[in-house]
Amino acid sequence: MKIGFQLRTTAGQARRACGLLSFVFLASSLGLIAEGSGSISGTISDSTGAAIPSVTVTATQTKTGSRMVVESNDSGAVFPTLPPAEYSIATPETGVQGYLQNGIVLLANRAASVNITLNLVPGANHKSGLRSAWH
Repeated sequence: MKIGFQLRTTAGQARRACGLLSFVFLASSLGLIAEGSGSISGTISDSTGAAIPSVTVTATQTKTGSRMVVESNDSGAVFPTLPPAEYSIATPETGVQGYLQNGIVLLANRAASVNITLNLVPGANHKSGLRSAWH
């Protein structure tokens, strides 16, 4: 007794199947198929742990150079929807020491946390407080 089955396909069906698979592989490699986004968030504080609002924070996608800029509040800064990639996070030097962190790998449907501590720049004018140093 022989057990088995026979798969019958036509040349047209085989071509369509190959074409569909080729499209799926090409679309996924070009990023055309939607994948989940991720987020980066964290606090921004001084060396005493006090929150620093109104800080401009930039997330730069390492491979493409595309940037997203947000301004922090008393709770920190949030980049809510970023495509999965490697990023750097930076703040400017305005009355405090700037900040740069490279190599932040963001995965789809994941959240990364980057807590930033900024230090006062010696000799800078801080009479009006840190908040105004960021405007």
